[in-house]
Amino acid sequence: MSIDVSQRPWLGASAVRAAGGDEVDGATLDERFAAARRHECALNIALLVGDDLASVVTSARLTQTLQRAREMIAAIEPAVRRAALEAVFQASTQTMHRLLRVAPTGCPTRDSSRLTRWMLAPGRSTAPTRVPDLFELDAAGTALSDHAFVGLHAARCRFISALPRARFRDVLFERSDFTYGDLRGTVWQHSCARSSCFRDGSFADAVFDGVTFIECDLRRVDFSFGSHTERAATRAQFVGCDLRGAIWDGRDRSDVAIVDCKLDDAGGAPPVKAAVRTGASGPPRAA
Repeated sequence: MSIDVSQRPWLGASAVRAAGGDEVDGATLDERFAAARRHECALNIALLVGDDLASVVTSARLTQTLQRAREMIAAIEPAVRRAALEAVFQASTQTMHRLLRVAPTGCPTRDSSRLTRWMLAPGRSTAPTRVPDLFELDAAGTALSDHAFVGLHAARCRFISALPRARFRDVLFERSDFTYGDLRGTVWQHSCARSSCFRDGSFADAVFDGVTFIECDLRRVDFSFGSHTERAATRAQFVGCDLRGAIWDGRDRSDVAIVDCKLDDAGGAPPVKAAVRTGASGPPRAA
């Protein structure tokens, strides 16, 4: 049975205010649902890792978003359409409610300084209009195989762990640590990693469908693609990265762009694309 979030005690209200809850007035119902999915994803990861502060903040954001979505549905006319949307809402948020049931309700006082840093994070971010969904989360040693990362903005997090076959869509990682990370068979779509470390990790058989790495440490990373794996185009850009010692065996590099990267001794390094546009804002785009 799902929880009526309108009756649920407020979870860590001071925490979500301090961490900068990013609900925007005037958002459409579809945008509320998209935000709820993002907060659900962040809460699930925080609970798996056992990070109480992140769990409190993300559960508060999820509760706030669901509450506002319910208010929007309650105002919809005619009643038949409202009833249909309420039924869809209840069915599609059951997993969210299960996560909210087990989420902690108090903010650990020992993490007050981290909460302050989280609140100030947008001013130091490349996405200043949005507070990171996850901040300084330490997932080192936590198995996140086959996990879905959807729409997340994670800053200063540690993912020194096993993430084989994980799926990353519309994500932004900033100053995060994936050193020695097992990222074999992962799928990356429309995502970006900035100032992050993947040194000595493995992207073997990973699929890149529109991913940009900016100023990342990718030394000795395995980008190989095995003959047993169905071939997929690699749409990726590397800007200002350290790719020395990277392994590219078997990977299709026809749509790989490398700009201002260190390539000394990079085994089988792909050629730099002939034309690269470097706009004033956003990552460079291959021509």
